[in-house]
Formats: sequence, structure tokens, C-alpha cells
Amino acid sequence: MKANTLTAERLHALAELYQQGQTSDLMDRTLEKLLRHEAEQCQAQLQQLQADLVEFEQRYHLSSSEFYRQFPDSIGLSGKMLTH
Repeated sequence: MKANTLTAERLHALAELYQQGQTSDLMDRTLEKLLRHEAEQCQAQLQQLQADLVEFEQRYHLSSSEFYRQFPDSIGLSGKMLTH
């Protein structure tokens, strides 16, 4: 079983416990800390991506929208650069 599937099943079981009112202060605090940590990590990654984008645009004197217009086939459906 893949890790993502197992995690999804565990989260589903946890949600069911919450819906049934079977919670504890420890579980609430743990989930609060976990969600805050994940949000902070995502925010840090977003800030790094934005900084990288600014650096790229300044280095090549080309905005992202102009890059997409000039090189439409360079970006795959996932938004990642295609390498040849």
C-alpha cells in the first residue's frame, strides 16, 4: 500500500473520530501544531519561489507572462519546464 493511501486512510479514520466527538486536548494541540507547521513550510516555499522568479525575471529581463508568450511549448501541463 502506498504511503499516500495509508495516510489518507488514517486521516479519514481521524475525521470519523472527530465527527463522533472522540477527541482529546492532546489530539487538538497536536493537530494545531502540525497544521501550523505545514502552513509555515508552504509559506516559506512560496516566498522562495517568488524570490526565484524575481531573480529569473531580472536576470533575463523578461517577465513571466512574456516568457510564456514567447515560449508556449516550454511549459508542460504540470507547469514544469520541459527539458530536451
